Amino acid sequence: MSDRRSRATLVATLALLVFPAIAGCGDDPELVLQIRVPGDDQGLFKAVTQLNLTASRDDVVLAQQSFSASVSTVSLIGVSHGPRTIVTLEGVDRSNRVIAFGQTCPLGFEGANTVEPLYFAPTSFFAPTADTPAARYRPIGAALSDGTVLLVGGNDGGGTALSTVEMFVPGAATFSAVEDHAVARKSAQSAVLPDVGLLIVGGFGADDKPVADAEVFLDGQRRFATITDPRMARIDHQVVTLPDGRALVTGGMALAGTTPPAWTTLATTLYVAVMDDGTYKVSPAPTLAEARSGHAATVAIGTPIVFGGYDVNGLPLDTIEAIDIGNGTSQVIGHLKTPRAEATASVLPDGSILLVGGTGPDGLPLADAELFNPVTRSTEIKDLSFPRHGHSATVLPDGRVLVAGGIMNGEPIADVELFRPDYRVFVNERKLGTARAQHLALRLCDETVLLMGGGTGAELYTSTPQ
Repeated sequence: MSDRRSRATLVATLALLVFPAIAGCGDDPELVLQIRVPGDDQGLFKAVTQLNLTASRDDVVLAQQSFSASVSTVSLIGVSHGPRTIVTLEGVDRSNRVIAFGQTCPLGFEGANTVEPLYFAPTSFFAPTADTPAARYRPIGAALSDGTVLLVGGNDGGGTALSTVEMFVPGAATFSAVEDHAVARKSAQSAVLPDVGLLIVGGFGADDKPVADAEVFLDGQRRFATITDPRMARIDHQVVTLPDGRALVTGGMALAGTTPPAWTTLATTLYVAVMDDGTYKVSPAPTLAEARSGHAATVAIGTPIVFGGYDVNGLPLDTIEAIDIGNGTSQVIGHLKTPRAEATASVLPDGSILLVGGTGPDGLPLADAELFNPVTRSTEIKDLSFPRHGHSATVLPDGRVLVAGGIMNGEPIADVELFRPDYRVFVNERKLGTARAQHLALRLCDETVLLMGGGTGAELYTSTPQ
């Protein structure tokens, strides 16, 4: 190949769907895919009749080639060098339906000797990760700028707060322990700050009291920095990222300075601004119209909105508040049809917000969801197949919402359902490999979903591509 910049070669082997990386095509390939499949059961792929290998950048196809499922090697020629390159492998059946899928995280394809992992699995499928992470309940985590995932704290299942930290690598699906940070923390809340890292606020410490110091994991420096402010010593609060890059901390519970100390439900909110060097500023934000804890919060059409939660008497609320950052006020803008706490809030592609499950006035998990329209300020009820709280809700690339696990009848469940915004209904999905509650679910740079904690091990979900 005379022009290696314009005719770079990508090669992967498909022998028996085990995928060891190889070289070929006369010249050594400039990119080798280390492809991993879930387990050794070849029956998972028996309906695949054709393989489609595609390289793209910024949604523009650079090269594409189709192969019979019986081939031992697939390759592409004609892929230009450049950043944000994505390689996709599809397995289709006789009806040309995509029934297996995998893609790389965006990579900087700049020349020879590039090796990249790619996880290839049936669609709508849960499979264990290659490694087993530490046991964690209610951990904190986020994807970092290079695609790796930071996992912090939580409790060990017996109530002990953890200070341990792990990194997860998508594609390879491996976990590795990194140096612990100084603070043991469980039941904290977090938000990703653009170009800065992961902000971690509140939760219980090793002494089972709210942690006064917040932390930020600085992505660029790969270290933790401390944010000291006693106003952030709270539990059952929420943290969201604002359009201007600051974080907003809302509500929760704190220990009052009485003898003996007593819990009080908060209406206070805080702005947290952090620079990439760890310097910070904490300042008061608009006070909520109602004190609340265990509420849901998100940002829609540029406005922070909080939903439900527990009032000062521990009863679920039905109020919805919007925080007007410009005017420094917060006001009730609507009501849920069912008072609920511990629900999840997911923003859909059309700007509506899906509130799933939670705890109702009778203290039991709810078997419904509410779809909130922030323009009309109205909600509509959507029935769930299973009552649940302590679940996860993850927006997939195509706008569907993956609702997984949670607690029903006092026990963790493995049941999963998908909200389809096109039909505005929930449909059942395959079960988790392990029943989970109080777990973490994150959409990764390769468009799989990592579910870990709240049960043994971790697993990956592969959705149908867009």
